[in-house]
Amino acid sequence: MRIENNGINRMLNMYKNQENVSKTTKIDKTKKTDQLNISNTGRDFQIAMDEVKNQPEIRTEKVDEIRNQIKAGVYKIDAKAIAEKMLSDANAFHRL
Repeated sequence: MRIENNGINRMLNMYKNQENVSKTTKIDKTKKTDQLNISNTGRDFQIAMDEVKNQPEIRTEKVDEIRNQIKAGVYKIDAKAIAEKMLSDANAFHRL
């Protein structure tokens, strides 16, 4: 008794046919280099970010000044100035 599987036979024939096909490879003789162009706005932004990173996270002289005013009992909170600053910041945020 002979059992045939046509699917396997077809695949074997495909592999045999591939051996007969000559393979070609394309060699790209031009050298391409990567380039990066940064806009003036991008450069300005990078300079600003570098400057921000160089600033201390906590302004100790300002903290010490307020701490001394609190200890002396002369520190006054200007609620109006705080509210104006908050509104100014909120308006600037909405413009973005």
